[in-house]
Amino acid sequence: MADERKCARCGAANAAEARFCSSCGAPLAAPPPPPGLAPSASASPGRSSAFASGPARTLTLAMDPAQAFAAFQQAGIALGGAVVEDAPPNRLKFSVPYKDRLTTVGMTVKLDCEARIAPDPGGSRVTVTTGLNLTSAIPLFLIYVVIGLLLIGYGFILGLAIDVWVYYKLNGEASAKTTASLIDRATAPAGG
Repeated sequence: MADERKCARCGAANAAEARFCSSCGAPLAAPPPPPGLAPSASASPGRSSAFASGPARTLTLAMDPAQAFAAFQQAGIALGGAVVEDAPPNRLKFSVPYKDRLTTVGMTVKLDCEARIAPDPGGSRVTVTTGLNLTSAIPLFLIYVVIGLLLIGYGFILGLAIDVWVYYKLNGEASAKTTASLIDRATAPAGG
């Protein structure tokens, strides 16, 4: 079949759009771009536009992909998260609530976490990405704009400036802290 890709590790046939082997879980090489088109740096397929990802962290764990998947699933739930999509043992997406007194003025927003797990000679290679769920932050952004509108003079501009600051604060610092907490919980020794 012309619409399939063979796994370099085990030789299994996979769907053309597959990113990981359905048999062994190994990452598949990206298909070449159509003639005349250069590869683009667009958002990864399947990612919602409401997900603004922060920096990714990649680590190698001395556990098989199924164990790594379970460890990250338990860590996400321990942080108060809810699984929104899973494809064991290769991919896990969940939403973690985040709230602080300064940035979110006590409101809860969601940080979307994604763990991509691939087999590695030492066990598993895990890439974790965390970012602000923009849909959950709309009420917060509206509050800041309204507060800005109530101020005299440059109120609207001030409200928008605060929104930008909050966005970068949540998508940067808060996302990095959540990623670190998730990794720490997933890699903590059992019973510790």
